[in-house]
Amino acid sequence: MEIDFLEKSRIYIQEGQFEKAQVLLRRVLHETPDSAKALEISGDLAQRMGKRNEALAQYEQAGTRYADNDRLLESIICFEKAARLEHTNSDRYERLAKLYRKAGLPNQGIQKMIELCSRSIEDKDETNFVAGLRRIVELQPRNLRLGLVYVRVLRSMNRAGQAEEELIRLRDAAVQMNEHGILEEIKKLLPQTDGGEEELDPKSRVELGNLLYEIGSKDEALVELNRAVSDLLEQGEQVEAVNVLNRILEIDPGNTGALDKLRELQGEAAVPAGEEIVPEALVTEETVDAMAEPEPAPAEEAADTTAAEEPASFETEDAVPMVEEPAQAGADIFDDLIREVETYVDRVQQDRPEEPLTDEVEEPQSLEGQIADIEFLLKEMESPVAPTFEVAAEFDEFRGHIVWEQEDVAKRLELARQAYAAELYDMAFNHANELRINKNTWPASLELTGAAMIKLGKYGDAIKTVGPAILLEDIRPGDKIELRYLLAAAYEGLGDFENALRELEHIISIDVNYKDVREMYELLGGKKIPHQTAPVSDEGPVIELEREPVEFESVRYTEPVEPRPEPQRKSPAPEPPPKGPGPEPAEQEETEEPFEERGENISFL
Repeated sequence: MEIDFLEKSRIYIQEGQFEKAQVLLRRVLHETPDSAKALEISGDLAQRMGKRNEALAQYEQAGTRYADNDRLLESIICFEKAARLEHTNSDRYERLAKLYRKAGLPNQGIQKMIELCSRSIEDKDETNFVAGLRRIVELQPRNLRLGLVYVRVLRSMNRAGQAEEELIRLRDAAVQMNEHGILEEIKKLLPQTDGGEEELDPKSRVELGNLLYEIGSKDEALVELNRAVSDLLEQGEQVEAVNVLNRILEIDPGNTGALDKLRELQGEAAVPAGEEIVPEALVTEETVDAMAEPEPAPAEEAADTTAAEEPASFETEDAVPMVEEPAQAGADIFDDLIREVETYVDRVQQDRPEEPLTDEVEEPQSLEGQIADIEFLLKEMESPVAPTFEVAAEFDEFRGHIVWEQEDVAKRLELARQAYAAELYDMAFNHANELRINKNTWPASLELTGAAMIKLGKYGDAIKTVGPAILLEDIRPGDKIELRYLLAAAYEGLGDFENALRELEHIISIDVNYKDVREMYELLGGKKIPHQTAPVSDEGPVIELEREPVEFESVRYTEPVEPRPEPQRKSPAPEPPPKGPGPEPAEQEETEEPFEERGENISFL
């Protein structure tokens, strides 16, 4: 009953009766909540109704249920549907790559990551582009040459830190695999790590670090500045090393390593014991005030210290007026000066003529303009450089170093069938079109290719593909019925009804009840077909997929020379029987043909 409900709900979706389809699907999911097929069709319904997020959730759940039940191809179909709705989710592409590999189709997983990279280039999405390349490298861990090209791509995108990490990984892998040639190339790309003669001097490293920080590469800047500190210490230039450490703390105040190093270097100078060393980069007004004005001691301790420090010969009563009288006199004089200055300023401001308002308005405007220009220049200097994605040559070289593996042809053909049934016609075409060069997949791969082309509206390409296949001797005549049906559909799509009728006539002569050929023939203007039919062969298309090993042979179609049009010949009139002795020949009974028999169609050649 569940299968009937699901099939009926699919029909309702195709007919646009979404409410009825939703009722059936809810009923199925109420009885069997774990039905992956019901979840998948629910995703189709949500997608047709424009509910994108709901469709994504349904496809994700259905794909997970299929994968848990080891139905990998169905799971791939669900995640492919989700990827079409949201092509920026790199995690979904990575999951598809894993599913393809687990299903015995590793090349298709790599193709999905290449698709992610291509879309990322179009969308100017540097993060997903790099993630796709990294995933391809992870799928081929022993392909060291591919890793080197990946490093070059990273360097062209100003990702020096990631490139160095990848080079270190490749170096370790090359050592384990005894790839001495690759190891030498890696060492050349790692001159700074190996300490060769091509290293930058400390001053250049500091300039490079400042430049990297200005363009937004904070991590790379810290790496260069830390190396500059190490080089300066090796050369004995501790003062310059301290300056660079202060610069590091300006960029990264929480860098404990630089702070400890700075304390160590400043501790080598004569620093009094018990004093805390504060780096220049961390010195603020609060720390200055704290250092300048120490906290007062408690009253009792202060009294004891003053009593101990003061000489016994001085009396406290006489000391107070001796200190306070000059201070009070100085304060009075200072107040008098302040009052005189204020009086003078008020008098000058009263006597000063008023300036025109235009000057007051123009000055802020000019200042605002200058400030705006300065802010614009600062933003250009501080903001990170936008990715240019001018990596076409590197990306092509990267794809050229991918190692393709042998795949299960039977599973790929089945995947093409399921993609066609799920209305993923472009996906079905891609798989079937690549498989049709393999004779072991005939005629199924040819049929799927032609059917997908017709669904995609490529009628001319379908004729060029299916037409020559009808002439192949490797396919038995009884297995060419579907090919002729597809050829008729392609002709009908182009509006060539005459050739479509000719192909339908060939099918009718073999099986008049094949699909809807009777109805199509009459709709296209053919004569009414009688019900006498020729016997139908029960043998279906034979696809010998068990042959080992599978060899991908290319099928070359010879292009015959187009025949010159010949004038239409009229059938000659029957000659009268010769007169003479003997019995007259019996008259032949005229048999009415159901339709006019036509010759073999050669219009596609």
